[in-house]
Amino acid sequence: MRIKLTVQRHSLPPAYVLWTVGVPRPPYTATGASVTVSQLLEQVNDVIPLEAAEWGLEDYAVEVGGFECLHFAELIQIFKEDDEVWYVRSCIATLNMAHRG
Repeated sequence: MRIKLTVQRHSLPPAYVLWTVGVPRPPYTATGASVTVSQLLEQVNDVIPLEAAEWGLEDYAVEVGGFECLHFAELIQIFKEDDEVWYVRSCIATLNMAHRG
């Protein structure tokens, strides 16, 4: 499945990429296993660094159409082929904006 992914990292401009969601990579290769939102974040982090000393993958949210996805949700159950709005954003930036407002 191919998705259009927007990655908003902390204090950096957004990255816009086409991303292919495939089968899980080790150690998540159990028979019948599907990629979860958490595993998607790990895969994105391998290509577009999300983690830093101050924050980790747990500090990022994945949104589709303005709705946040649960990290344990399987992608095949919540994403559709060629979905337009896949948004990986830093929760820290959102929290900082909320405290300022």
